Amino acid sequence: MFMASIKAKMILYLALNLFTFTKANYYYWEQGSDWNGQCVNGTLQSPIDIPEALFWNPLAKVTSEELHGMDIESKIVWTRRLDFFASYANFENKTISSDDQNSIKVDFDKGSLVFMDETAALRIFQLKQFHFHAPSEHTFNNRTKHYDLELHLVHQRWDEDYQNELAVLGVFFDMKAGGNETNPFIESMNVKNMVNDKGETQFVDLTALVDNLNKTKGLFHYNGSLTTPPCTQSVHWIVVDDPQPITYEQLALFKKNWQYNTTFAGGLGNNRDVQPVNQRIIYKRWWTQAYNIVLLGTSSIAIALTLSMF
Repeated sequence: MFMASIKAKMILYLALNLFTFTKANYYYWEQGSDWNGQCVNGTLQSPIDIPEALFWNPLAKVTSEELHGMDIESKIVWTRRLDFFASYANFENKTISSDDQNSIKVDFDKGSLVFMDETAALRIFQLKQFHFHAPSEHTFNNRTKHYDLELHLVHQRWDEDYQNELAVLGVFFDMKAGGNETNPFIESMNVKNMVNDKGETQFVDLTALVDNLNKTKGLFHYNGSLTTPPCTQSVHWIVVDDPQPITYEQLALFKKNWQYNTTFAGGLGNNRDVQPVNQRIIYKRWWTQAYNIVLLGTSSIAIALTLSMF
């Protein structure tokens, strides 16, 4: 039991630091289809295509047998109990890097996320890092909705006995759906001043970004994996379909590394292709006030944990 716990923690450590340890071990020329291990053998792989329109219209033609199977109607479930609360410390002058060319990443652990799943079970996670993919990795309605940029906020379970468990919050940015307007969060990343794949952030307010998300537009949860090798299948994916604004100039700072760079995967972008849903359930929040009080009462724990990290 002890050795199993040590092994799980070692795997998680490598997974959370994959951008350092797999610098030359994976590429996007095949959008992930040539990766191995769990990436090809796993049945809980991410990202996925979310047939959002099907929640409202059972006759909507937004699925494919390849991605969703023949029985997708049984895999989409409304729930009144799904929610999250996040509290992150503000920071500035943190290193932002693109050492392996596969993403732009910031390591930062001063923050917590309280997650209430569809069973009303509460879990607390600590932020470990965040990074970007352009275009987005998750898509909607059989790939017909594919956003410009996706931010992944990677969290690790707070409880020592469950630290192999991760929660990743997916946040989208899109010029059309979100608006062609300057985004303060993207601006604070200071990507334009990176030199030799490194730079420093300006003053960053992650909490303001997350608080600005309108979860009533679409809050989803499903069980999946990391979207890069080793594709560890221990992730609670929390996806909010509320794309935030971004200007062409801001987006170009990310895309010049990937989609606008023919030497990087032929300009395909640093997004893994969507994976089959298989037998997983995709949950979507039905918004009432019934369970909000449960989460709000627990949010003070996350705030206290965040403050205790200093």
